[in-house]
Amino acid sequence: MKNFTTLKVAIAALLLGLSANAMADEVVLTFNTSDGLSELGITEPELDSTNGSYTALSGTTYSLGNVSMETTDGSTASRIWKSTAGALDLRIYKTATLTLSMDGYNITGITMTGNDLGKLTADSGTYSSGTWEGAANSVVFTASATVKIKTITVTYQDASAVVVSKPVASPAGGTYTEAQSVTLSCDTEGATIYYTTDGTAPTNASTKYSSAIAISETTTLKAIAYVGDDASSVMTETYTIVSADDIYENIAALKAAYSDTNITGTLKFTDAQVTYVNGSNMYVQDATGAVCLYNSGLSYTAGQILNGTAVVTYTLYKNLPEITGTVDGSNLTATDGTATPVEMSVEDALKEENLCKYISMTGATVEAGYATDGTNTVALYDQYKLVSGSKAILTDYTGTYNIVAIAGVYNTTYELFVISMTSEEEDPDTPETDVVYNSIAEAKAAASTTAVFATLNLTDALVEYVNGNYCFITDGEDGILVYYSETGLSAGDKVSGSITGNFYIYKNKAGAENSFEVVIYNVDGASMNLTTSSTGNEVTPVAVEMADLTADARDYESQYVVLEGVSFVDTDWDAESNRSCTITQDGEEIEFYNQFKIDLSSLEIDANETYTVYGIVTVYNGVAQLYVLDIKDIIPSAINAITVDSETVKSGTYTIAGQKVNAITKGGLYIINGKKVFVK
Repeated sequence: MKNFTTLKVAIAALLLGLSANAMADEVVLTFNTSDGLSELGITEPELDSTNGSYTALSGTTYSLGNVSMETTDGSTASRIWKSTAGALDLRIYKTATLTLSMDGYNITGITMTGNDLGKLTADSGTYSSGTWEGAANSVVFTASATVKIKTITVTYQDASAVVVSKPVASPAGGTYTEAQSVTLSCDTEGATIYYTTDGTAPTNASTKYSSAIAISETTTLKAIAYVGDDASSVMTETYTIVSADDIYENIAALKAAYSDTNITGTLKFTDAQVTYVNGSNMYVQDATGAVCLYNSGLSYTAGQILNGTAVVTYTLYKNLPEITGTVDGSNLTATDGTATPVEMSVEDALKEENLCKYISMTGATVEAGYATDGTNTVALYDQYKLVSGSKAILTDYTGTYNIVAIAGVYNTTYELFVISMTSEEEDPDTPETDVVYNSIAEAKAAASTTAVFATLNLTDALVEYVNGNYCFITDGEDGILVYYSETGLSAGDKVSGSITGNFYIYKNKAGAENSFEVVIYNVDGASMNLTTSSTGNEVTPVAVEMADLTADARDYESQYVVLEGVSFVDTDWDAESNRSCTITQDGEEIEFYNQFKIDLSSLEIDANETYTVYGIVTVYNGVAQLYVLDIKDIIPSAINAITVDSETVKSGTYTIAGQKVNAITKGGLYIINGKKVFVK
């Protein structure tokens, strides 16, 4: 294989009129195939369909071509791992090292494939998520946690070849509102730089760099440096230039410029007020119109007034005006203010120019979830689940109401995204507060699908988990979901005081009962009067069996739990495309849901393995569901009454944290002779 690779490189060099020295060669170390292990001289583990198997690597140097590889042990011995299904990879563990070296050559690039590659650091060069660049005859990688490697591609040059640094551009690529003058430099003495501006790969036949490059339109600049026939790697920078024609004076001008395709330009913010924020949605309104900023990364709060400029990308999402993606707010200033909704009629709420505006309707006539003036109607939609707890038209509401909302649309249907809604027959300033619960259990026992405005008293309650508007709190016996924006609390906080809001079990669109919660956000008279007595307290999951959850999920609802010995029913589940999956334990099944978009992309599912799953218990369609927070590495099925002789324990038994033990005195997860064993 190595000779064939060298031949290809030499032919390519001749075709380009270059010496072989100018071209980098490469060797691929393969750990996920039998042939790849054989090339390295590594013994492939025998298949163990019960626990998996491995070949220990430490203390031996393995070579392929001119590349040598050596590992040291970390919290667990470095190894080639074969799963129960026969999948192979190289695994190194916390504090372990992986060294790649070459005699007579300089390593100039290393590319790895596998999982959790971001948990490696390198002793030289630059490294990021599986890709290393530099110049060294030896590179040492250290693991901060378990890393699973499938292949390693090593690029190298003769030691006699000059290692040429990659060119650097100043300023770097980015989005600019005016033409840029870009200079190129190279740290290698005597280097000559060549570049292209049409996106093609540069060579020493490309334009030679001699002075600053003027870039007045969107351009991809690529550059390479040479010393004789020795070349650097290619630098790539993209410059997006927003012309004067793409500068929009206000929101109305931005909207007017749109025509079926996304537009990118500079938007001027002139006394533009943030009117409402919910999760990834931020509504901003100036004197000419309003727009929703989605996933902008900006952290402004309702009421703040913005001035300045920002480069934005504008689109229509289901006909709703939207600025999408990250917005650089470095040229924006914010001053505090108070957002006041604009009083609007039903007829005006159906006009395109009013979309995304923060509005109110006082004394609106509502019929089965639609505001009407006798001629026009607009749907009242619980977009942010602030009224009914479910994304749906509020069909249960009929009467005269005072409404605060965002004027919205979905395709061709105009809607009001309801923020608050109070009946004129009620006095919103004097909500009934005579209902008091002195424990979460008491509040749960009284819960129904009809909201009850009440107060819950808590003493030394523990905040289990906070994400966006979701705050889960336990009093040691039961848990509750507090739906409130900007609680100011963090997991591990101990709190005492009271929570006042709407307590209920919310229904989904199909009418099924879901989770019990207290909604505070945008509920008139609601409040959270809690004092934090301590922070950073340990949040320990409650160990439960799946049968407990299927028998009565309400007993564990909104509590942080751990399930051990769990298997996947959906073995072909793809974490990146599907947020829900069915898991099983001892014949029982429940669904877990990745509500908080936890990164599970590195999870490899094996039908023959069991897992430890952490999450928050919730109720969906009347049955138990788990909001998954973490899934730990594969754990072999529990072994009852395990017998291990004293010499084996002394020579090869560790806790999961890597601490060596001389005796197993209690149940738990251990590493015995390199294998994970769960001892009951």
